Amino acid sequence: MEPRRPCCCAFQPAFVVAVAAQRGSVTIGDFSAEALKDPAVRQIMAATKIVVDPEIDRTHGRFGNSPTTVNVKLKSGAQHFIRIDKPFGHPESPASLADGVQKLKACAAASMCPSPRSSSNWSGSS
Repeated sequence: MEPRRPCCCAFQPAFVVAVAAQRGSVTIGDFSAEALKDPAVRQIMAATKIVVDPEIDRTHGRFGNSPTTVNVKLKSGAQHFIRIDKPFGHPESPASLADGVQKLKACAAASMCPSPRSSSNWSGSS
């Protein structure tokens, strides 16, 4: 399923993978209408296939902090593979206080953006 609204992007693994591949990281700013329209991200999304790893599913299930694998196959035939057993934020790979402060600042800055409801012509109905 392809995300059509920014609020849905975080729940679409293909979008998150595409942003990470294109930009090197994923931040709150990547969940915007502008980011959703990025042609490079859209192209990577179209080529992204999400597959459940049967071994990880058997040993860890699909929820929580289970390991993740990413296998990238390039047009040249080259392949790159990585498995992350304890992702950033896992109890055994915790974020630092500085990481938390940085994320808080980014989230606060994003929340200060004007919203449609702050418009003077907003009627109060959805």
